[in-house]
Amino acid sequence: MKWICKQAKKIWPGILLLTTVGGVLSLMGVAFALLSKQVLDIATGQGEGSLVTAGLFLTGALVIQLILEILLSVTDVHVKGKFQIRVKTDLFTTIMKKDFLKLSEYHSGELLNYINSDISIVTTGLLEMLPNLIFYVTKIVACFVALYVLEPVLAWLCLLLGPMIFLVACLYRRKMKSLHKACQEADGRVKSFMQEILKNLLVVKSFGRNETAAEKGRGLQFAHFKLNLKRTKITITSNTFFYIALTVGYYLALAWGAYQISAGLMTFGTLTALLQLVGQIQTPFRGMSALVPQYFAMMASAERIMELEALPDDCIETKREWDDEPWSALSLRDVSFGYQETPVLSHVDFTVHSGEFVVITGSSGIGKSTLLKVMLGIFPMQSGQAVITLADGTERPLMLEKKRLFSYVPQGNLIISGTIRENLTFFHGDVTDEELCEATKTAQIWDFIQELPEGFDTYLGEGGLGLSEGQIQRLAIARAIVCNTPVLLLDEATSALDEATELAILEALKARKDTTCILVSHKKAALSFCDTAYEFVDGRPVLVDKTHN
Repeated sequence: MKWICKQAKKIWPGILLLTTVGGVLSLMGVAFALLSKQVLDIATGQGEGSLVTAGLFLTGALVIQLILEILLSVTDVHVKGKFQIRVKTDLFTTIMKKDFLKLSEYHSGELLNYINSDISIVTTGLLEMLPNLIFYVTKIVACFVALYVLEPVLAWLCLLLGPMIFLVACLYRRKMKSLHKACQEADGRVKSFMQEILKNLLVVKSFGRNETAAEKGRGLQFAHFKLNLKRTKITITSNTFFYIALTVGYYLALAWGAYQISAGLMTFGTLTALLQLVGQIQTPFRGMSALVPQYFAMMASAERIMELEALPDDCIETKREWDDEPWSALSLRDVSFGYQETPVLSHVDFTVHSGEFVVITGSSGIGKSTLLKVMLGIFPMQSGQAVITLADGTERPLMLEKKRLFSYVPQGNLIISGTIRENLTFFHGDVTDEELCEATKTAQIWDFIQELPEGFDTYLGEGGLGLSEGQIQRLAIARAIVCNTPVLLLDEATSALDEATELAILEALKARKDTTCILVSHKKAALSFCDTAYEFVDGRPVLVDKTHN
């Protein structure tokens, strides 16, 4: 509940405005019923006053209700839209700051479900529950007072329906909460599966598994459908009970009024007002019963979001700048790391000097990429320490540095939908075209970009659609260079390149005297350019003789 209250503080003025407008609107509904009574009584000769004046008051009440309805709708859209943007952005930012290993346990499709579906449920609940509660309470009180003045028996009868409705709502509230959570998780599985299939559609087609994938998706959707159907059945059952109870109350009021009119104890205008008030009092009773499942749905989604926010944060700072402080070496000392119970790095001692070009070789799956991720701080060390040695000999913990040292080209070479410029700058607006030209020339991709009609503003599809693997790798290398950090970490960044292009890139990187380069590669070409070569053996990098290799 503390998390809910914290979020509510961000939009308190909007909630207050919606609550105020809703409260006034509920009073205007009661006023309209009483004014209708007056108009009918005057028209039938059972009341005193001017029919024109009463009609004008009735019209005025109708216009005010219309204006308030418009104001309520516009305010709701405005406040809800801004609030959703804010909360979604906050959660999106929070997710990006979480520990990579812990976050990897969640499918990206499920994370999108948190950002879209759960956030929508929470924001809608926050914006609607209090204003609706005040609207309903105000409506009930105002209708009860008006009914009590007109017909006390009906007033008490309607009021007694309230506790009965809440009792029924409380009987299924816990079930609704657990079902909502299960529905959200099932929906996340459906979205995750479909996202993966669409992302890997080429593989699905090449293996001829279209129908199999569709059947799997159908099964996941059906599982979600059954949970949703179960939840809907409970809602329908409760709503049916409420409808029967309130409809019986309405027709009892009609029968009672008809009897009173036939006995000459009630005017036609009074009966009209009674029926309007009884009809109006149904809405808050029914609405208040709906607040209970909405509340528990909101709490269930909030709990899911809080579980995500409770994940440990990354141990690295996300800034990309470096303050040019002179340094001499980066070192890992007696570092170990493993995935759960599987050791990968074992008592690693590894040092890279400023300006050095280092190559790490070795068979697949033995820890080369893991070593780079430990240096980045993406994977936390289980033992040992990582330090940076400054030019004056001072040592600092590498993971606690406030400024980032590294640019990273991972396997897979992430390319996002957007222009080449956006991919190269990663949305950093201060990069000049001259810097982009220099970086792309180093990465041997400048000639290709220059031939494109839109140049750096050429739009790329999802995953670099339309580019070859080699072109994507060169763009990823250029992006790392654009970041202008002291250390480049290249993880199989030249695996898709032909020998001539690879040699040209390595030569250009080697010529950057102010850049330290650590390259993971299976190829031998890099050995001719590097200053130091390591081979991964038994969970640690071992210095090798380049001449012998």
